[in-house]
Amino acid sequence: MNVVGAAARRGIPRMAQTDAAQARREALQHGKHIELSNVPRSATPADIRRAIARAKLQGVSDVAIDYHHFMPTGRALLTLTKAGYLRDNLRALENLSIAGLPVSADPKLITQETPVRRRGAKGRAEAVERGVVIGVGPNGGIANDEKHVTIWGLPGKLGPESVNELVRDFKLASADLRKPDIIKVPAPEGQFTMVSRFLVTMESVSEAHRLVRHLHLQYYKPDLYGEKFPLRARIVY
Repeated sequence: MNVVGAAARRGIPRMAQTDAAQARREALQHGKHIELSNVPRSATPADIRRAIARAKLQGVSDVAIDYHHFMPTGRALLTLTKAGYLRDNLRALENLSIAGLPVSADPKLITQETPVRRRGAKGRAEAVERGVVIGVGPNGGIANDEKHVTIWGLPGKLGPESVNELVRDFKLASADLRKPDIIKVPAPEGQFTMVSRFLVTMESVSEAHRLVRHLHLQYYKPDLYGEKFPLRARIVY
């Protein structure tokens, strides 16, 4: 595919076209990652793995959903065990579809892994102190273990203590309330919102799914607020 020609047809400035073409050449030569675009936002890593298995890809070591503020962006990142698989895998992905939607694939050169995927309460505490729990990038920048739930639509001034009351009938990753199993996620930079978002780490995958089923599309304290605060909850993969 002629990247410069395609970009010109979309009205992208020539300098940006040249940069994009150069980045693609470097990714094709040295990259070990493939970025999928137009991925259904409801798709899980397991859904993507099944799709790429049908395409007979080689050497895929990791599949990560890309997030912005813990919401899927419609992109996913495939990590390969070696760069030699890249070109053959791109050809195999030319007709890829997931849930009936055509998905595009492009080489991506990543020179340094994002250093925010920490496991355990200690890692989460360090991340909170450094202000890096913002839910951006592959896996939202956290461990991909399906035990994390993002809950949003809560009153903006709510703190972790109130959310702990909301999930009191569920098993968190730690029984010690001093450990940050409930983290308030800051709003995207430059944005103001009247509602808040939290990341809750559960004891198990099944408990995370149970919490989502319990909270999603419910209202926060309807006796007090009526239908002012509709809740959303989803697993972070």
